[in-house]
Amino acid sequence: MIGGVDEPQTAYASVENSTKRNFLKPALPTPTLPPSAPSGLVSSELATSAPAPLDLDTPWPATSKIARSQPIATQSALRDSGFSKTSLVRGFVNLLSTVANAIDYHARTSKSKVTKVKKHIERLRDDPQLDGNLLIKRRLNEFEYQQLLDSIAKSSELQYFFDKRFRREYSHEDHVLVIRILSTLHEVLGDGIQRKIFSWLDSQSSGSNEVADVAKEIEGSGARHLFLRILGKTDEKQPDRSFTYKDCGYPGLVIEISVSQLATDVKKKARAYIQGTEGQIRTVINIDSNSTYPKKGGSATFSIWRADFSQKPLGIVESVINQDFRDKNGQPVSNADLRVSLSDFVSDEVMLPLGEDIPEFVLTSQVLCQVLKSAEEKHQNGENVKKAGEKRQQKSLRRSERIRNLVKPSYKV
Repeated sequence: MIGGVDEPQTAYASVENSTKRNFLKPALPTPTLPPSAPSGLVSSELATSAPAPLDLDTPWPATSKIARSQPIATQSALRDSGFSKTSLVRGFVNLLSTVANAIDYHARTSKSKVTKVKKHIERLRDDPQLDGNLLIKRRLNEFEYQQLLDSIAKSSELQYFFDKRFRREYSHEDHVLVIRILSTLHEVLGDGIQRKIFSWLDSQSSGSNEVADVAKEIEGSGARHLFLRILGKTDEKQPDRSFTYKDCGYPGLVIEISVSQLATDVKKKARAYIQGTEGQIRTVINIDSNSTYPKKGGSATFSIWRADFSQKPLGIVESVINQDFRDKNGQPVSNADLRVSLSDFVSDEVMLPLGEDIPEFVLTSQVLCQVLKSAEEKHQNGENVKKAGEKRQQKSLRRSERIRNLVKPSYKV
C-alpha cells in the first residue's frame, strides 16, 4: 500500500484503461446492401424493396460474386469463443509479468556470473598456480564486466593484485574477458628484450644530431592499459612491454610475450592494436615461447606486424610471421634476426627530417636465445623452490598428524 492505494489494483486499472483506449475501437456500423444491386445477386423481392440490414450471423450466398473465401468472424462467434475485454486485459497483464520475470532471472544470472569470476580471482590471489593454467577466459557482457570492475575496486588489496599480477583484456565484439597470469618466464623474457632495446636507444642518443634527439624522447611505458576503439566500442588491451615517444597518447611499438596465448589470438590482437589506434601503434612484436612452457627447451618464434598507411582504410602488413629463432633442440636458427628501425617507434612526421639514413635495431637469434634461456632457468629455479617449500609443508603436516595420533587425551571416569 502506498498513500492508501493498493498498487496491484491501481496497475490493473491503469492497464485496463490503456487497453480500452488503444486496442478496443468502436464497432463499425452495420453494413447494408447497396440500393442498386445487380440482378442475380438478390431476390426480386429485395430488389424492389428498401435495403434491409445485413445480418452478420447469416453467411452470404455461395453463388454471390462477392462471397468471401474465408468465413466471417461474426459478433456471436466472438461471444461464443469467450473473447472479452477482461480476457484481453488479463492476457496483457500476464505478458507484463512474464517480461518482468525474465528480466529478474537475467539479473540474477548476471550477478551469479560476476560473483563466480570474482571468487576465482580471489583464489588465484592466494594461489597463482591454482589450476596450472596461465590463461583464463570468461564470457561477460558489458554490464557484467563493469560490475566485476566495480566489485573488485571495493577491495584495495584485490585491486592491487588484479592490476599488478594479471594482464587483462576485454573485447566488446566477443564479450570475452581474458586474464593472463604472469609467470617468471614471461616477465624475465620481457625484461631481457626491453633491456636490449633500451641499450640500443641509449647508443643512438649519445650524439647531437636529429637521430639522437628522437631517440632521447622514446621511453619505455611498460604494461600500460590501452583503450582501443573497435567497431564503435572501447576495448581494453594490455601489452607486455611498450615504447612511447614524448607525450603521445599511444605507444608506437608494443611487445606481446606468448606463453599461453594462441597464435590466432595474438594476430587478432595485433590488428586491434594498429587499427584501434588508427596507426598510432604502428608496430607489434610477438615472441612466442608456448612450446617452452612449462619445460625449458624446444622451438620458439617471433612475428612482426606493421601499419600500412597506403591502404584505405588502414591496412596491416605481416612483415614476419612465425619465424623460428630457436629450433626444437634449443639451438639458434641462422639468419633469423629480429630487426626493427627507429621508424617503428615514432610517426612518419617525426621521422621525415631524418631522411633515409634510419638506424636499425638488430636482435640476433643467438642473443634472443640467450635471453630466452636465462628466463627459462630462472623460471625453473622458482618452480624448484616452490616445490621444495610444498614438500617441507607436507612433511610438517604429516609430522603434526603423527604427534596428534600418539598423544591422545585421557579422560577419568
